[in-house]
Amino acid sequence: MENKNSDKHFRVMTVGALLFGLLSGTPAWANELSRSAFLFQKSLAESGNAEAQFKLAGMYEDGIGTEVDLTSARQWYQKAADNNYPQALVKVKFISNKQ
Repeated sequence: MENKNSDKHFRVMTVGALLFGLLSGTPAWANELSRSAFLFQKSLAESGNAEAQFKLAGMYEDGIGTEVDLTSARQWYQKAADNNYPQALVKVKFISNKQ
């Protein structure tokens, strides 16, 4: 009986340690993946793709693959709005109130 409890305790502690490791910091591979996604969206956005401009703005707004930069976020939302991306106009107004 004691062996089963020891096994259960070990499994609970192992899962707890794994969860703590995952929640206490972002793994390096996730940072690299976010940065790659950011650079990909940026290249599309710079070529005039309105959807990519909108997504890039969101990445700047939330700090995904880059530092939070509300000024850049607003600029990219504005470019997407200028390219007739409907959700972008709402975000331009929202982020202007955030700054």
